[in-house]
Parts: sequence; C-alpha cells; structure tokens
Amino acid sequence: MSTSASGSLDLARRWLAALAEANFAAWPSLVAEDVRMRFPFAHPGMPDACEGRAACQALIGNFFAGIASFTWQDLQLHPAEDGELVFATARSLALLRTGKQYRNEYCFMMRFRDRKLSEYREYFNPLPAIAAFAPQT
Repeated sequence: MSTSASGSLDLARRWLAALAEANFAAWPSLVAEDVRMRFPFAHPGMPDACEGRAACQALIGNFFAGIASFTWQDLQLHPAEDGELVFATARSLALLRTGKQYRNEYCFMMRFRDRKLSEYREYFNPLPAIAAFAPQT
C-alpha cells in the first residue's frame, strides 16, 4: 500500500513530534520494523547510522537521555511527487539536563512505506552538538 503525499505530510509531522517529545511509545505505529536512519554529519562518538526499529530507538533514546526539553521551530515540510518522500527543514531549541542550551538547523529526508517511516536522513551542523554535549570540566 503506498502512501499519499498528504498522508506522508501528516506522518512526517507526527514522526517529528514524537521524536521531539521522545515519545517512544508511538514508535510502533509510526516507524517500520526495518527502518534505516542515517546521520551523515554525526559528531565523533555518535553513530552515523542504525538499522531496525529497536536499534534506532536505542540510539535516539541515548541522545534524548541528556535532554530535558526539545522543540522544533520553523518546521517546513515539502512532499515529493511520489507521495512517499518528504523533505523538511527546521531549527531546534533544546534544554539539556546539564542546563546548557542546544540549538541547531536541520534538513530531513523521510520516506514512508505502508504508512510508516522506512527511511530517515537527518543533516545538521555537528559543531553546536559538539559544544553542547561535550563533557563539562
């Protein structure tokens, strides 16, 4: 079953909301069992890829363990003609458990198959991540 462009936009919004809220209970209804996630500009020490819902949930869970609050700002979604692919841009604002703020800008590529996220690519500037998540001395 393919996904329509409007359906993919709704799924993209729901996925990014669940991601920002670290709502892992929503993953089974939003994320395919065989999902592939890529983070090509991941900073040193952070994996740049994961495959499978359990592995990706563990990776994202480790990242969000250090975050007290996270929000997307200026989210813009752009569906591709095939109805399964959505591109997006956004900025983030996060408060870390250390008290530091984390801000970044993102480009996303999300592919949906059978109404679930099957592929996710997240491009971001690694320098703000390195500064925010570096151990405090």
